Amino acid sequence: MNHQQHIHLFFGPTTEAVDHVHHLAGRTGPAIPTPGGHIHAVLGMVTTTIQHSHAFSTCTGNPIPVRDGHIHRFTGTTTIEQEHSHQFRLETSIQQPCCP
Repeated sequence: MNHQQHIHLFFGPTTEAVDHVHHLAGRTGPAIPTPGGHIHAVLGMVTTTIQHSHAFSTCTGNPIPVRDGHIHRFTGTTTIEQEHSHQFRLETSIQQPCCP
């Protein structure tokens, strides 16, 4: 597979802070070659809860082989809004074709 021609989907919760959680959902950017394989950029906004939202931006780790393809893990911390932030630790879906 040409690593530039795929993305991954992701969905999952943040940690709890100030008695609430948010959810991340979206798709990664195209593959970025690395010595150990490739990574993907992951960025966006979490779901809005209690009249606020947070941005997030990170990169995945290298691919992890699974049946029918590979996934990536990623972690990070959201931006600070209303004097708090959230952490997240997620895995992507199996790769999806993209980017003609």
